[in-house]
Amino acid sequence: MKRLKWGILAPGIISHKFAKALHINGSELYAVGSRTLSRAETFAAEYGAPKAYGSYEELLADETVDVVYIANPHSHHAKTIIRSLRAGKHVLCEKPLCVSREEAEGCRRAAQENGRFLMEAMWSRFLPMYHSTLPDLLREGIIGEIRMITADYSFDGDPDPDYRILNAKLAGGGLLDVGVYAVHFTNLLLGNPTEITSVCHVGETGVDLQSAISMKFSHLAVANITTGIKCVGTQEAVIVGTQGFIRLPYFSQGQTAMIHVTGAEPEELDCRYENGFQYEIAETERCIAEGLLESPVLPLSTTMDVLRTMDALRNQWGTDAIYREATRSGDSAIS
Repeated sequence: MKRLKWGILAPGIISHKFAKALHINGSELYAVGSRTLSRAETFAAEYGAPKAYGSYEELLADETVDVVYIANPHSHHAKTIIRSLRAGKHVLCEKPLCVSREEAEGCRRAAQENGRFLMEAMWSRFLPMYHSTLPDLLREGIIGEIRMITADYSFDGDPDPDYRILNAKLAGGGLLDVGVYAVHFTNLLLGNPTEITSVCHVGETGVDLQSAISMKFSHLAVANITTGIKCVGTQEAVIVGTQGFIRLPYFSQGQTAMIHVTGAEPEELDCRYENGFQYEIAETERCIAEGLLESPVLPLSTTMDVLRTMDALRNQWGTDAIYREATRSGDSAIS
């Protein structure tokens, strides 16, 4: 299998973890692109990349780059994805893939038209816990039929209104930043909801600060999600079935779980790993080697289902127009 040459667009905090995962996976980081050349050079030197570029366009023009990892703000994802695909690059884009389902549909069309692979970097869905271990146990009926899921992903974020999580122009807010983990979690286990109700505190900058979300699914299942950026959350999830329950501390990380089956002693499920991002990297490289344009583990249809749910929530909160404006003004993604 050809060893792919990776490029990273936007060497921010999350890109450091990704670069380390490339090393763990035995993959090659070839180029780094930033709007500031010195920042690209510093990052490239730290992780041994031979090329550093002071703009995204320069990296995308490098014919040696096979696949790019995109990690700029949410508001800029769609435009950066489409430009990368048109430049002939395969794309792995940090979650959420886009701000809306409509944007994601445009990105999927661009991938198909250019014959290039595209996947959302929702790293947790590729972890051993969620890719195989937990789904296999649930299919075997270890806790019976799933009836309820609760999940919280909240944190006390930076109070600076210009920082990305509070900045409406960068598509900030709790839902897109961390709530997406909980929505993906319920989608993995229960599919798409048939009903969604919610309440939300919207902040002065126009983004969602704290929200509580209730979803109804088929087969008597319901889910309750809390998410936000103004409190220290538990980051815990519980899956409740007809014959027991499973508790997952820090569920987005998918490292351990406690299985409580009625009438039996609790049992720990251990799926610890070194970094976590290496699994989505391995899946990307596998799919590209096989000539696939989407991953069967996380197809774009699933990504768009999750975005549809988040679109519905923003409509309920009255914030949808702000996010649409953010993506329209996001042309500074490459500058």
